[in-house]
Amino acid sequence: MKKIIEYCRYLGISITKEQIEKINYYVDFLIQENKKYNLTGIKQKEEILSNLVLKSLIVFHPHGGNQSTIEWFQDKKILDIGTGAGIPGLIVKIISPISDVFLLDSNKKKCEFIRQISKKLNLSGLTVINDRAEIIAHENEFREKFDLVVSRAVGNLSELSEINIPFTKIGGISMALKGKNIQDEINLSKNASNIMGAAPPSVVKIRLPAYSIDDSIVYWMKINKTPKNFPRKIGIPHKNPIT
Repeated sequence: MKKIIEYCRYLGISITKEQIEKINYYVDFLIQENKKYNLTGIKQKEEILSNLVLKSLIVFHPHGGNQSTIEWFQDKKILDIGTGAGIPGLIVKIISPISDVFLLDSNKKKCEFIRQISKKLNLSGLTVINDRAEIIAHENEFREKFDLVVSRAVGNLSELSEINIPFTKIGGISMALKGKNIQDEINLSKNASNIMGAAPPSVVKIRLPAYSIDDSIVYWMKINKTPKNFPRKIGIPHKNPIT
């Protein structure tokens, strides 16, 4: 947990003892349930803390400047697409408890795990959605309703543009957590994000060797409405990404 505390301090987050205890409980419960269900390929506690929890905190990394963006999150509606076992959305909820957080995943077992741990941690204002993004992005309840939409490296940036940006309200931000060396991928995705109604992407490099992090955050600011026919049907954004 020392690395978590240190990284929070670096980001300007005053993490409390209760939040630390909740993160620790989450990791222990994940390890326990992972023996029954395939929730994550990472098995060891230290690896989960470093590769899942620590990297979830990258969401709070400032978009330029040196000050944390934690205050920005406090009254925002946030969607985590492809959350899996709750990464990064569940950690975002623990760190920013008054944010309104939605966790979306198509895997029923993973969604049930999140519901269980949410109840155990007494997390209010957290909604778990077991569905496909390509479907619910067309529902009025979710379309263009979120201040922040987050996803990890679950696909290339053209695919993520088509999946994420339709959920983002005008003036909101879509964020993709990616690895390094992604410039070619960014160049190939510019047309897709433009069609979806976003400004050109901006990228923040995260290089913190002391924390074993060498990643990137890709940001899209939503400036126009997404055309009604996007995203396309299930699987098409992945099989045939916009070029």
